[in-house]
Amino acid sequence: MSKIDPKNGAAESTDAFAREKTAEMPMCAQASGAATDGRPTRSRRLFIYSHDTYGLGHIRRNLKIAGSVVSMDSGAAVLIATGAPRCHAFHMPAGVDVLKLPTVIKRPDGGYSTRSLGIPVDDVLRLRAETLRAAAKAYRPDVVLIDHAVVGVQGELKPLLDSIKALPTRPVVIYGMRDIVDEAE
Repeated sequence: MSKIDPKNGAAESTDAFAREKTAEMPMCAQASGAATDGRPTRSRRLFIYSHDTYGLGHIRRNLKIAGSVVSMDSGAAVLIATGAPRCHAFHMPAGVDVLKLPTVIKRPDGGYSTRSLGIPVDDVLRLRAETLRAAAKAYRPDVVLIDHAVVGVQGELKPLLDSIKALPTRPVVIYGMRDIVDEAE
């Protein structure tokens, strides 16, 4: 269920909806963090890719999901990777942190450009892709939640997705899509 904010007309998930959806995530249903492959017990880990290229809607939604996960499972840790330029302006619940990616912005023609680095966008996308891959490899998530863009901005998630195929314990990959994708015509 979503509710509509009467002031700005934006749809926002209710707390009950967020709790319901995060309860369905495999890591929230686990009874303990005990590993079965000989590794020491560790927190259950969620890695969220929030494709944000400039706006704040996706990061707000993903912080709500992350907050619900850690409130329901005190043993959980959530890392959100995003290019949102103001991501650190939001309150981070205990157990949640943000990996800030270089910001790219969508141009009116549908292509992308860098926000402020002044280097070719292909170089920034390559940097973002390698950062995402390395972060997921080091973080070893149990669940990867991909928000809105299945393979990321111009395919930047492909190296991460390819690398997790080779892991001995593959994370569960979930695709998250918002209720309203585009404006009415």
